[in-house]
Amino acid sequence: QIFEDFSLWTPPGSKQKTDLSSNEDCLRRVIGFYQRMIGGKKALDILRK
Repeated sequence: QIFEDFSLWTPPGSKQKTDLSSNEDCLRRVIGFYQRMIGGKKALDILRK
């Protein structure tokens, strides 16, 4: 649901609707990030790279 709520991904009052659940690049990156965290890496360490 977070990916479908465009208000979380656009500036306040924006009429643009962005549905990240349809964005394959975003989903690929989020899945990779999640998998690294499951593997024991810390979020901040991943983001620093």
